[in-house]
Amino acid sequence: MTKNRLFLLAATAILSSFSLKAQFAGCLPVQPVEGSISPKPAEVPQAIVGCPYELFFRFAVPTDTMIDIDGAGPAPSANIVINNFNITSIDGLPPGFTASYANYSGGSAVLASDRIYLGGEAGCIKIKPPGTVTDAPGDYPITINITANINTGINNIDYPIVYTTYRVSVLASQNCNLAIKDAISNNKITVSGNYPNPSDQSTIFQVNSPNPQSLVLKIYDMAGSLTAVQNFEADFGQNYFKADVSNLSQGVYMYQFE
Repeated sequence: MTKNRLFLLAATAILSSFSLKAQFAGCLPVQPVEGSISPKPAEVPQAIVGCPYELFFRFAVPTDTMIDIDGAGPAPSANIVINNFNITSIDGLPPGFTASYANYSGGSAVLASDRIYLGGEAGCIKIKPPGTVTDAPGDYPITINITANINTGINNIDYPIVYTTYRVSVLASQNCNLAIKDAISNNKITVSGNYPNPSDQSTIFQVNSPNPQSLVLKIYDMAGSLTAVQNFEADFGQNYFKADVSNLSQGVYMYQFE
C-alpha cells in the first residue's frame, strides 16, 4: 500500500531573484501516468509584470486510445495504438513568452531535438519570457495543438488534438525588483512549494536564495517533533532540491529551510 505524505510550508520569505541551476530542472520528477498532464489548469501560477516567470508542463503520452474517428463512436474492441504525439504549436501566450521542449535521459530532462513524443514516452514543455514578464497585464488563454499519429489496425492516420483549458494570468507590477533587493539585503530565502505533494518516495522543493549558501531542510510532524533533516547547497537564485521522504510514515508534515 502506498504511503502518502502531505507537506505544508512552515515558513517563507519574500521573493528572491531567479537563476536556474539547470535549464529544465522544473521538469522533474517525470510525469508517471500515461495520458496525464500537470499542472492542472487551476494550478497554473500567475505571472507578474517585471518579475521572472517559468511554467512547466509535464506529460506522458498514452500508448493507446478509444478516439472516435468517424463520429459514430469507437467499437468496444477497437485497438487504436498511438504511434506518437507531435506538438505542432502553442498559441495565445503572453507577449514575449516562448516554449521549449524537453525529453528525459538518464534521470534528467534535456533539450529535445524535436516536438515528437512516442506513445508511452514522457516529456516536458517550458514556457517563459526571455527575461522578466512584459508590461501587458491580462488573461491569456493558451491553446496547445497536437497531431497524434495513430494506428487504427488498418493504417496510420494523423488525428488533431486541441487543449484549450489552460490560461496564464499576468498581473500588474508588484514592485518585484524592490522585493528582490530587500530579500538580498535581509539575507532571506523564498520557498515556492514542493511537488509532488502528497508524495510517497521523494519530493522536490523549489527554493529561491539571495546568495550561495548552505541550507538545512527540517521536516516536522503535526505534533511538532523533528522527523527528518537534510542538507543542501544553494546557488544564487532559484534552486531545486530533491528530498527523500520514503522513511516517513503516512501523514501530514510541516517543513522549514534554515
